[in-house]
This record gives sequence, C-alpha cells and structure tokens, in this order.
Amino acid sequence: MKSRNNKRLAFAAILVLMVILAGCSPSTDDEASIEEAVTSDREEVAMEAPDADEPDRDQSDMETLDPDEADLEEPVSVEPAEEAPGADEPALTTPETPVEPAPVPEPSPAPTPEPEPEPQVALSGSLVNGVREIQVLSSQFDFIPGDIVVRQGEEVRLLLTTADVAHGIGLSQFGINARIPAGETTVVTFTAHTVGEFTIVCTVPCGPGHGSMTGQLVVI
Repeated sequence: MKSRNNKRLAFAAILVLMVILAGCSPSTDDEASIEEAVTSDREEVAMEAPDADEPDRDQSDMETLDPDEADLEEPVSVEPAEEAPGADEPALTTPETPVEPAPVPEPSPAPTPEPEPEPQVALSGSLVNGVREIQVLSSQFDFIPGDIVVRQGEEVRLLLTTADVAHGIGLSQFGINARIPAGETTVVTFTAHTVGEFTIVCTVPCGPGHGSMTGQLVVI
C-alpha cells in the first residue's frame, strides 16, 4: 500500500517538473488541477496510512507469538503405515512330499547255458572186470559190428574171429596191426585215449573186395 502511494506522489512531482521545464507558467486551471491531484493523493495516503497509535497488526501478531513457535514450524507427524496383520509372522510353507525314486529293476543274470546232453549212444560190448570187451567177426568183406563205440579212457579188449578166410585188423592211431587166422580167436587190447572216429582196415588180402573191407572205431 505504501509503495502505491509513493508512486502517485512521484507521478505528481514529475508532472510539476515537466511543466516547469517546458518554460511555461501553468494556467490557473492547470494549477488547480495539479493542486487537486496532489491533495487527492495526500488524502488517499492519509486514509490508507495506518493509525500511528495502532500497532501494526502483523507486527503485533508476531510479537504475541511464542519465540519458539515463530521460528519453528509445527512439525507434521507422520504416522507409520499400518502393517497387514500377520506381516511379522513367518510365511507358512507347505512341506514337500519326498518323491521316492522309481525302483530300478535289477538285471536278471544271464542264463547259464546247460551242457548239452551226451548223445545216447549205445556202447559196444560189455564191461568185464573194468575192461570193455567186444566180440568182432570178420568175413569177406566186412567187420561185424561195423562201428565199435567205446568211451574215452576205457581199456578195450577186442576178441577177433573170422567166418571164412584169414583176415587182418589195422588201427594205426592206436598202434594196432594183427592177423586173424581162420578158425582162431585173436585178442587185441588197447586204451582209447583219444576222442574221435578212426577207420579200421583189413591188413590181410582176402579177395577181390579186400580194399573195401573197413570198419570204424568211435571214441566218445
């Protein structure tokens, strides 16, 4: 408010100064107008100026305030946000159910191959005091029996006879070469130590079929 009054007074003073600088004396009307404007401004200033006896309201209010309240603003209290119920409680966890591993089937043992059954081959002759004794008949041009079957490791005794002419028996793998005279019995003994099939031959010429007269010894 005081600033506005000061501006009006300054404006009036400038207006008077301009008239003086212009070198012309103001007319009676102009002087009346200027004096009226100045008087009006003074009255407004007097009306708007506060009473000297009345203390400034703002100053009075400031003086009545507590020094601590004038310097410090009332702190704003901030209430902590309410925590959700159960916030401090530990979260409940559902225990995991242990998953049992799937049983691994144990590998089944490989089947043990069963030994092949021995061929049911009828052995020749018979055992006499632990010796396999076999009767063998020779004739033109065969050995009867044609196949002699014995077991490995057995001691073998051949009782050889002839039905016609003299013949012979040869079994080189076992060191056998014997003559079978007509009408007599020839005994040949050996041990069947080797497994296999061996050819028996006639070692005495006995006719046109002599070369085809053969037999077989089978050791199992």
